Amino acid sequence: MKKRSNILILMSDEHRADVAGFAGDPVVRTPTLDWLAQGGVTFTNAYTPSPICVPARQCILAGQYPSTCQCEGWIGLPPGHLTYASRLGQYGYRTAAFGKLHMIGPDQSGGFQSRPVGDVDFGQQQPVVERWSASLPKDERNVPGMAKWSDRKEIERAGPGPDNPHDVHSVEGAVDWIRETFVGDRYDRHSGDRPQLLQVGLHDPHYPYQCDPDLFRYYLPRMKRFAHEEPHDHPFLGLSPWPPEPLQAGVHLAERDVMRARAAYYGKVETMDRHFGKVLQALRDAGEDLDEWIIVYLSDHGDQVGEHGVWEKQKFFEGSVRIPLVIRAPKFLSPGETITSNCNAVELFATLCDFAGVPVPEGLDGASLCRHVERSPYSSETAANQPGDLGEVPPSCGSQGALKPPKGGTPTEEGSNSPPKKMRVFSGEEEIYSFFLQQGFRNIMVKRGNLKYQHYEHEERGILPEVLFDLEKDPGETRNWVDDPAYADSLKTLRASAQKWRERLAKGKGTG
Repeated sequence: MKKRSNILILMSDEHRADVAGFAGDPVVRTPTLDWLAQGGVTFTNAYTPSPICVPARQCILAGQYPSTCQCEGWIGLPPGHLTYASRLGQYGYRTAAFGKLHMIGPDQSGGFQSRPVGDVDFGQQQPVVERWSASLPKDERNVPGMAKWSDRKEIERAGPGPDNPHDVHSVEGAVDWIRETFVGDRYDRHSGDRPQLLQVGLHDPHYPYQCDPDLFRYYLPRMKRFAHEEPHDHPFLGLSPWPPEPLQAGVHLAERDVMRARAAYYGKVETMDRHFGKVLQALRDAGEDLDEWIIVYLSDHGDQVGEHGVWEKQKFFEGSVRIPLVIRAPKFLSPGETITSNCNAVELFATLCDFAGVPVPEGLDGASLCRHVERSPYSSETAANQPGDLGEVPPSCGSQGALKPPKGGTPTEEGSNSPPKKMRVFSGEEEIYSFFLQQGFRNIMVKRGNLKYQHYEHEERGILPEVLFDLEKDPGETRNWVDDPAYADSLKTLRASAQKWRERLAKGKGTG
């Protein structure tokens, strides 16, 4: 039997899709990610299933939106829930995860067979007899009732600082695993002939906004204002999360503090890039040909970093809800392509099955991303499962030979700081979704083509104003087109899609 391809997933936390060299940012230095994009396919309209850490990561693992996998709030997947790791493990893959998975609850595996290092926290397994409560630090800049810093404090404390120790240990663990697996110099127990699924998850560039002093000094004088710093007038979009308040540079915050926070964020992006570079170099040092590997880079969500007077995530602004997504697979995909079609990170599950030659299981909320990179039997009606009617998952692109073989060579040196050249659009009619289902909110985003519709609802405050952005006419997301008669027909369709999800959420298929 022909050996299945090795797969490496590199996942960061809170990385804005536009803060990367391959995305056209002229300041940030991301040679590792640029190398991946040069030799891979970049999806410029990829979105998170939920712009908040835990549900985003659970949904990506499960290939399902929050209500389907029962992860609407700050909760983990049900124990034993099928993930892409457990699916590939069923077909002979050796699977290991290093670093952040952000699992909540007793099942900390995420379906992986091994988690040598990472954020493994089982919690108390037996009933609590005597509860311990900490005395919270007395600081008015902390979130009331929590030890969490407020967004204001995060910004005012930004500056030089040490590398995140969790990321350092995670990368060290991954490098050691690679050496043991592909070299086996200590015990001669190498097992590189078995197909591998490795995932390295980092905390960076998630706040705190602190980075290496040299990087901080490099980026600080290069920081600029966003084109749109003013808060939106919407009651949810216009407020930073913790606590809810606008935080505009020069109005609510000192301009210098904002630039320091952005400089630290850029430094953390470069630090993250360096960490992933070490993992790739470890594979090269172990004699692995990276052209034989499938390498995926993505983030769970973005960070507003002060755009529209908002920090962190939770919003359906592009800075928060759009994510970087690059797949490098020279054996299957043409290098340097840019796909502008809408897609969602929940589709990674089916995509990995395609590359591995593994049957795609039923019940996923989406189909393989392979449909975007080559003509295929998919249509806009069958390319993704619709809410309330999961139906039958379309056949695998891989099994039908729809993947495109590479043309020409692949880059051999890292770094270009220029976006890929070739562009392809599959269908502007596909819909993707994102959800924010915490703190009493039941917010739903529906994106179809360049239109991004948002339904806002709160369990106590009721229905909030709906929003429609047209990213072609207004890429800065400053105008709400919901009352424009020219969008009446489109709004009818988008509202109907959101209503299907409202009905599904009301049935209590998930918990939050």
